[in-house]
This record gives sequence, C-alpha cells and structure tokens, in this order.
Amino acid sequence: MHLVFIGAHPDDETFASGTIAKYIANGHKATIVHATRGGKGHWDIPTPELEKLRTKEMQEAAKVLGADVRFLEYEDASVPDGDELREALVDVYRELKPDIVLTFHPLVWRDDHRRVGQAASDASLKASLPLHETDFPAHRPEPEIFFFGSPMTKQEPDVYIDVTDYMDQKLESFRKHKSQWRDCAQF
Repeated sequence: MHLVFIGAHPDDETFASGTIAKYIANGHKATIVHATRGGKGHWDIPTPELEKLRTKEMQEAAKVLGADVRFLEYEDASVPDGDELREALVDVYRELKPDIVLTFHPLVWRDDHRRVGQAASDASLKASLPLHETDFPAHRPEPEIFFFGSPMTKQEPDVYIDVTDYMDQKLESFRKHKSQWRDCAQF
C-alpha cells in the first residue's frame, strides 16, 4: 500500500507523522509531497537560504520516518488557488498511484493549507478520469482522501489511528525542523 501525504510546507507532515511511521513500519510505502519549500516561514532568515535549510530539514525528517519526499515548487504564502495546483496534484496521484491520501481539511483557516486540502480533494476525482489526458494514465486513490486533524480546523476527526508505539519516531522527525522552533530541546 502507498500512503501519500499532501502538505503545503516542510513540517506540515508532523500532523500525521505518527501515522506515516506506522504505515512504513508495517511494510507500506509513504511519500510526503509539499507544495512549497517553506521560504517565508521565518522572521530573520532570507527566503533563498530558508528554502535550502527547510528542504534539508524535511529530507532529514523524512529519513527518520522512512518516507520519500518531493516538492511542487510553489512559492510559500502564495500557493495558487484552483486549477493550477489541482492539475499538479492530478499528476502526483497518477504518477505515485497512492492507495491512501492524507491532507488538510479544506476548511482549515490558513490559506496555503486550505488551498492544498481543497486541491488535493478535487484532484482525486479528476485523476481518475481517463479522458482527462496528462502525461500519466488515470488513477484514483481509494478509499478516497483522509483529512488529518489539526488545531487549525474545528472539524472533529471520525477516525483515530493509535500511534503510541511511534511517538519517539514522530518526535524525532519533528525535531528535525529546527528552523521552526526557538528551542527544540523542550520537545
């Protein structure tokens, strides 16, 4: 089984990293896809330097989890709304052929996250349409898309995955995103 996580920025996968670790530990594959490299996510570090740093942090976090990682190369804080992002995700689904997709709920309050969640949801059906031609054959993730819980939405989860046995791995991957935390030692 192939689990694909669709996020906006490096570190978004931390919302579901316990689930990612659990799936991988059980012999499945996982790919983390982020729309951006997170170049606006710091008060002091300039964008080009921050993008390199956050890319490295994401690669290290993915290694801890055992996941692959890729970026769609959109600009942080400017993830496009609508067709452009949806079409990019159609190709992601068709190329990676996920069985399960995890992403943000489309009602999350942060705009980059909301756009990613909406496009990820919309791309699922469109990726399955054989008459919608792209470089890859039609594919639809089954059994649909799962939205992970986060403090940025008031949507209550209806599925809970016990990741107790993967908390150390989750925290270790979380700690790799040092540019995002003032004092990671507290975690």
